[in-house]
Amino acid sequence: ITGEEEIEADSAALARLAASADGSMRDALSLLDQAIGYGGGSVRQDAVESMLGSVARDYLLKLFAALREQQGAGLVAAARAVAEHNPDYQRICAEMIDLLQQIALFQSDPGLADSDDFGAELLQQYSDAWSAEEIQLYYQILLQGRQDLLICPDQASGFEMLMLRLIAFAPAASTAAGEVKKKPDIEQRPAEAAAVPGVAPSTAPEVAESRRKAPAGESPESDWNKLAFDLGLGGLARQIAANSLLDLSRRGVAHLLLLPEIHELATSRIEAEIRQALEQALGVSLQLVLEASESLDAETPQQALNRRLEEERRAAIDAIRQDESVRKLERAFAVELDEASVVRIESYEVNEVNE
Repeated sequence: ITGEEEIEADSAALARLAASADGSMRDALSLLDQAIGYGGGSVRQDAVESMLGSVARDYLLKLFAALREQQGAGLVAAARAVAEHNPDYQRICAEMIDLLQQIALFQSDPGLADSDDFGAELLQQYSDAWSAEEIQLYYQILLQGRQDLLICPDQASGFEMLMLRLIAFAPAASTAAGEVKKKPDIEQRPAEAAAVPGVAPSTAPEVAESRRKAPAGESPESDWNKLAFDLGLGGLARQIAANSLLDLSRRGVAHLLLLPEIHELATSRIEAEIRQALEQALGVSLQLVLEASESLDAETPQQALNRRLEEERRAAIDAIRQDESVRKLERAFAVELDEASVVRIESYEVNEVNE
């Protein structure tokens, strides 16, 4: 149409319009007409992105680059650069999800991916950087994050928290000394380990360490919010454990209750990884059962962590508001504190929050 009408148009801009039309010819024509008017007679990528509330591909790639490097400060900086363009955060999340899908397809078989949009070199770069498990984890977090943004009082701060969530559950590849972490080795557990959940032999060093972490008298279920993050799990296994409830009511059996959308991500390998970590922590032999439940009647470890982080952020906001220097600035310049700018960006351990 643009060719017949002799209208200057970028191919990238037309691709954005086609994607926004989502298969509807009427919507595509309507968007094209709006884009021509918005762009003063031409269809340019920057104008179309502004009209749609999208952002330039460069900003999207900056987010992915910071995610690949696991840079919290870089992710927050990239998210704030995006916020300056008054974007549609639902659309940005959709574009990130689309790129993750193309990376997953490329990783499975390069011929399946649409390399025309993102480029084979870029897809190869991220396919090499991330495991299939990590890609699925990021995909699931962004899917859920889109729903969370709908109920977030401030979408800009909500988007920043979503970006930080992406690296909060990245697999821990190394220790502080730079050595690769080893998965728990269940074969090293003493043979005389008891078969009662939560009761560990005193001779096991790993159980002694577990007892030092947990207050005396607490059962594994009551301390699950902390134990879930102390199992040494990484990636999707850690995410699944953190979004579950632990039930040890049956002798020798550990039930993990999960919402259906989380349950469907659990593979047999991940189940074995969680079981081994639990056995290592508790010093007992266990049968692990992952059970889907439409609703959970208690707070999961991840929900508890999110709540504590938000409480911490609200406390920081209150402290800033009470600061006399801040009050003087507000009175002198008739300004208000932007609560969305109050975020915690320094490194911290989950245990610090739980403790």
